[in-house]
Amino acid sequence: MTRGSCIARLFLVAVVFMAATACAQDFMVISPMPNGPAASRLLEDSWPAPHAGFGLVAQRSDWWGVPGLTTRALALHAAWRSCRMACGVSQTGLAEVGWTTGAIAWGVASPHAGAAVRASVRTDRLAPWAPSRVVSREATAEVGGGAWVRTGRAITIRVSAPQLVQRGTAPLSRSLGCEVRYGDAHALWLALRAPRGGRDGERGCGAALAIAPCVLWGELRDAPLRASTGVAFAWRRATCELRLDEHPVLGEAVHVSLAWSREGASR
Repeated sequence: MTRGSCIARLFLVAVVFMAATACAQDFMVISPMPNGPAASRLLEDSWPAPHAGFGLVAQRSDWWGVPGLTTRALALHAAWRSCRMACGVSQTGLAEVGWTTGAIAWGVASPHAGAAVRASVRTDRLAPWAPSRVVSREATAEVGGGAWVRTGRAITIRVSAPQLVQRGTAPLSRSLGCEVRYGDAHALWLALRAPRGGRDGERGCGAALAIAPCVLWGELRDAPLRASTGVAFAWRRATCELRLDEHPVLGEAVHVSLAWSREGASR
């Protein structure tokens, strides 16, 4: 395949991809499990982890089998008492049409509730990196927030508004989302994302089953109807996650992450 045809195909898929409601973008939350990499959840959905500690995660997403349409991300998180912090960088697409994203997030959390804010900036991959360019009009930026609360009956409610304030046009439009979960390792959940930009909202449901040291899960979403399946494997302080997304038009997307973390007791 020539570079010209590859770019043309990338552009076509990007148009279709942008027309669909998306649940994640630069820092893909590979697994819907609450004990996944803390940095991804904080940077993507503003959901701080209930436990203290620190760690890092490296992940890769290959979108719909298109050559060059790949996201690579590296993020780290740290916690001190009730404070939660994270930062990360990711790159998506080919150098000619892709972008680089830097993000930071800060929040507070306890074993029963948490809230955070996030901010991200995107620039063209070919553009030289400079602090002045990040704050210029050539870069796109967004600021959002999220929160969660856990009841005494193992029910967790999460809300996320990742794009409360925007400058420029983001590759994917993400509206207000809500998730209600029952359980931890064994879990059932319902998710809802509000309509935005003339598009219909999104509804989803999922279930997870823990078979130590693995957690198997599956999820269904509409608009259009599609499925995701995955497995998370934990060994000591390392966690490996694999996710497959099936789309009726775009095909299959593959996501994988490798994380290391050291947890401590929250105060």
